[in-house]
Amino acid sequence: RFRTSLDYVTTEKDNEQLFLTAQTAVDLESQWPARVVRAPLDPGDPHSAGSITSITNGVVNVSWRRSENWNLTVDYAWTGCLGGTLELYGRWIGYQRYERQVLPTTAVVDELRAPDGTATGLLRERASFGADWSNRRFGFGMDGHYFGPRILPVVERPTQGSDHVSPYWQFDAYVQCELGRLLPWIGDKRGLRAQVRVDNLFNSGFPRYANDPSGAGVQCYGDWRGRVYSLSLTATF
Repeated sequence: RFRTSLDYVTTEKDNEQLFLTAQTAVDLESQWPARVVRAPLDPGDPHSAGSITSITNGVVNVSWRRSENWNLTVDYAWTGCLGGTLELYGRWIGYQRYERQVLPTTAVVDELRAPDGTATGLLRERASFGADWSNRRFGFGMDGHYFGPRILPVVERPTQGSDHVSPYWQFDAYVQCELGRLLPWIGDKRGLRAQVRVDNLFNSGFPRYANDPSGAGVQCYGDWRGRVYSLSLTATF
C-alpha cells in the first residue's frame, strides 16, 4: 500500500545561460551597466542615479552555478476501501544550496538567503499533496499546493516593503461519475466519464509582489482568474 522515495540532486553548471528580464537587468546593473541606460542627473538632484530611459533584455552567460536539493515522494493506495480505492500522495522539493557566480570577478552569491535577482522565482521549498477515492461508478478528490516564501534581492525590498514574498496555499477539488452505465448501447468495453473540477476552491489571493513584471503587483502561482470551474468528458474504449 505504501511507496516512498527520497532523492538527492546536485547540479553543477559552467557558463549557464541566463535571460535578463527588465527587472533582472536592473538588479544586476552593476555587472552589466551597458544594458541599463539612464538620463543624466539634473543639478541639485539628490538621487545617486538618473531615471531609466531604456533597458536591453537578452541572454547572457554566467560563470557557474552549484545547487543541491532533496525530492521526497509518498504514495498510499487502499484498494479495498468501501468498495473502491483510496489514494493519498505527497510531493516535496526543498533546496539546501543554490549558489551562483555571475562573473569570474564577482563574489559567489547565496541565492536562497541573499539573492541577487538572477534566480528569478526560486523557492526554497514547494509541495503538492492530495487524496481521492473512486470506484467503477463515481469518485471524488482534493489536491493541495504549497509554495514557500521567496527571499527578494536587496534592491527590490524598499518597493515590496518586506524582504520576501509570502507563502501561498491553494486547494483544488473534483467529483466524477461514469456515464457509461446510463448509456447501455456503448457496451461493457467502453466508458464515458464526466468530471467537474474546481481549481482554487477557496479563491485564495496570490501573495503581493510589487515588482511583478506584468504590473499586477502579485506573485502569480496559477490561474490569475482565481476560482475556476471546468467540465471534462473522458471516453475509454
